[in-house]
Amino acid sequence: MKYLIISSLLLLMGTNLQAQNDWAGTWEGNLKAGPQELRVVFHVKKGDNNTWTALMDSPDQMAYDLKMDEVIIKDDKEISMVLKAANAKFVGELSEDKQTIKGNWIQGMELPLELKRSEGASGFARPQEPKAPFPYTIEEVTYENKKAKINLAGTLTIPEGAGKHPVVILISGSGPQDRDESILKHKPFWVLADYWTRNGFAVLRFDDRGVGASEGDFASATSADFATDVEAGVNFLKKHDRINAKKIGLAGHSEGGMIAPIVASKNKSLAFIVLLAGPGVPGNELLLKQSYDIMKQQYFEASELAMAQKTSAKIYEAIIKDTKEELGVGDIVKLVKADAEALDEATRKSIGLDEATLRQSITSLQTPWMRYFIRYQPKEYLKKVKCPVLAINGEKDLQVAAKPNLEGIEAALKSAKNKNVKIVSLPNLNHLFQTAETGAVDEYIKIEETFSPEAMKLVLDWMKTQ
Repeated sequence: MKYLIISSLLLLMGTNLQAQNDWAGTWEGNLKAGPQELRVVFHVKKGDNNTWTALMDSPDQMAYDLKMDEVIIKDDKEISMVLKAANAKFVGELSEDKQTIKGNWIQGMELPLELKRSEGASGFARPQEPKAPFPYTIEEVTYENKKAKINLAGTLTIPEGAGKHPVVILISGSGPQDRDESILKHKPFWVLADYWTRNGFAVLRFDDRGVGASEGDFASATSADFATDVEAGVNFLKKHDRINAKKIGLAGHSEGGMIAPIVASKNKSLAFIVLLAGPGVPGNELLLKQSYDIMKQQYFEASELAMAQKTSAKIYEAIIKDTKEELGVGDIVKLVKADAEALDEATRKSIGLDEATLRQSITSLQTPWMRYFIRYQPKEYLKKVKCPVLAINGEKDLQVAAKPNLEGIEAALKSAKNKNVKIVSLPNLNHLFQTAETGAVDEYIKIEETFSPEAMKLVLDWMKTQ
């Protein structure tokens, strides 16, 4: 009887292992949407408690490591994967030879998508990514944002040694971000947390609301809502037995550098804030400069740049004035229709002023987050910040230009009579603080460096003096 039980267990283990091997791995396919064809890659993995996880890459859209919110395998024959942020779903069936998954990508409409098993070699070296063993404590934590009635999840790394430690909360940039701020095969927040914790600072990094293990609805939230998530982290750390409640600082990247001053303008207990490529000019101005710099780097003609700036400025101004939220997509299209019709068809398409692209763009501008961002005035918060501030930017940043934003931050803090302010513009660094040649967005993934060691040390040395 004993041997029968053992044999049965082995049989069950073998069956589970075979099912895992059938589905686990990297799957690639091409999604045809009209004239456009996009490469899609899924990395499927079996986790704990017989649950499945998957990361999705869309290389042609420069999107990598998008975590699928739900992965369900039914009867070892059918897989469904949901990506809530894109309101999208893939459903497919595994072929008999286990090498193909035939199915449909569902996002407003159903598009056929056939995935084939791939070797899945990423080809991207990331030498700075931390590797065990780690000379510090790693705690998986959850805490409540009482105002939003949601629980947030993150990782707290705490230095070795007795006593209470100073701590930094990392605040991610725009878009739904996980606790590592994973982007283009890089994990900048993991790199920062590891370096700073090895050098005496506890670091809390957390999944944005609605991302990973954090609750909440990301799509309906604004930067002001995300500020309450950071405030919840501050409150949590104040009660932690290994954290010095009087030495809690914030370090925000990009939009995180906008959120940190919002929190600091209201919470006077913070020890310092660090703004990593944070905005110092109004949101509409930042977007205009961003689009101009990126289009110029892509060799658009001067006339095309001028028209794109003119029409975008009109749209942003209309949104700023629309305080009652009365303007629809059609109303905003009418504002720039005459400008668009004055151009030839090829030019309209190249700068996104053909009606289909224009409507799609304006629809994205109608989200709560974007409307808040367009109207955002950083000086209104910065002038209320009394704690020490370090603001740094890369001079090759095309997304948040160094000169106007650093000047805006400095001017606002001076008006607040804040005397503990350091402003640094770093040569040869891009928006992610990588050592770069051009600063172009499509260069991010090709660079092996995740975060400039010089920039990391600069921030560490400054934090130590506070």
